[in-house]
Amino acid sequence: MIVGLPGPVARAAHLWIAQRVSGLLLAVGLLVHLLRLYHAPRPVDYHWVTGMLSNPGWRSFHVALLCLLVFHLTAGVRYFLRDLAPVRRFHRIADWAVLLVGAVIFLLGLQALLGAPQVR
Repeated sequence: MIVGLPGPVARAAHLWIAQRVSGLLLAVGLLVHLLRLYHAPRPVDYHWVTGMLSNPGWRSFHVALLCLLVFHLTAGVRYFLRDLAPVRRFHRIADWAVLLVGAVIFLLGLQALLGAPQVR
């Protein structure tokens, strides 16, 4: 906890820091992802992608990338919506809406990643 700040301010500061950290991790993850695609055999096709996602390491990497992306996205949209209106009631509604949309995006992405056929 950040010393000397009241609870809600400290939570907001933690969220701000976490979004910055997630942005850095996303940049590193995107670099790894793009390097993997760059070194893939040409052409990159469905069978190569399903083969890659059959590997538990790469599948875990992509699930972690999805988590970071959804967190970073929802935190950013939350900040944007809070800047639109200073009304606290709007903040609560916007927070819940962003959380719900983020959960749906995460579940759809997770379904796509985990539902990929396993190549043996």
